[in-house]
Amino acid sequence: MPTTHKTARTRATSIGCVAIFIVALASCGGEGPTEVNQVVPLGWRLTTQCPPPPDTGGEAAGDSAMIIPGSTVWPQYHTGAAWFRDGRIAYADLGVICTDADGGSDRDFSLLGIWILDPQTSEKHRVVDGGKNPTWSPDGKRIAFDYGHQIHVLELSDGSVTKLTNEGRNFLPSWSPDGKWIACNRSVGDFGIWLIRPDGTENHKVVVVDDKNLGRGWPAWSLDSKRILHSAFAPLLDLYEMGIDGNFSRPVVIRAGGETDAAYSPDGRSIVFVSQGVPINRNEIWSMRSDGNNQEQLTFCGGLDPSWSPDGSMIVYTKNLQDGSGADGVLWLLDVRNGIEKQLTFQPKCTP
Repeated sequence: MPTTHKTARTRATSIGCVAIFIVALASCGGEGPTEVNQVVPLGWRLTTQCPPPPDTGGEAAGDSAMIIPGSTVWPQYHTGAAWFRDGRIAYADLGVICTDADGGSDRDFSLLGIWILDPQTSEKHRVVDGGKNPTWSPDGKRIAFDYGHQIHVLELSDGSVTKLTNEGRNFLPSWSPDGKWIACNRSVGDFGIWLIRPDGTENHKVVVVDDKNLGRGWPAWSLDSKRILHSAFAPLLDLYEMGIDGNFSRPVVIRAGGETDAAYSPDGRSIVFVSQGVPINRNEIWSMRSDGNNQEQLTFCGGLDPSWSPDGSMIVYTKNLQDGSGADGVLWLLDVRNGIEKQLTFQPKCTP
């Protein structure tokens, strides 16, 4: 059974054998831009201004890297950010440190786990020492995440962890806005989207009427909790929407590339998603209207795992430059109204 470690400032739940520690605050404060076409404020920049790659003389790789055909592979540090309506951001630190151009990387297990960050003050603390892909309960009192290919729920008040699944490979949980369900990917015999009650009961696959045997994944909820936006292999990763009772399935956008990580905006009028591009090269973040029209590219230096701010004006995402620079593999804030962004988290420093 997981144990809880307490300090004077924070508390983290252990699902491995890692103790809690206090993290130095990142130096990233200040408000984001508020007007379209305004002068770029200090600390912010346009999304088209990609940093130059470092002169390493070789390639680097890591077991946490996103592998893209024809590209240099670098590990990610912070992934799966989820913005809650009170302004807090939950994300996963993969514990990667000290990457080098020969493909080596070390891990710092005192960094590994789910963290909660205040983007206004950069204060953050670890709440559980393992896991990825956090998703908030609607009341903000719990966080579901995947760990060891199973779905878990963390109670933030006391640090207790409940394991919801026990078979197959389960990942990418998504909590419904009404709080009644957690959707997730499951691979057990085939690849599909499953629904689970937050107490672990009524575990079942969403089976669509007249399904063409599409593999479905990356679930995200509609505001009314009656529909699930997701990717389907048809034959590439295209965006679809289906009812949770399986009564319909409709394409939202079909492109020549692959589309994943889609999510409705807080008002339900827009969708943000990740596209692999044509031809497949670097993952970039796009937005569009909820009917699939008015598609617009938001990032130009690589991006993954977008999550909307509570007011729908910004997204937090993981930079996916794949160049090994200090801007790569960490969280960034992007103002969707004017294409101005700012680095939110930073790569850990290596110690001799």
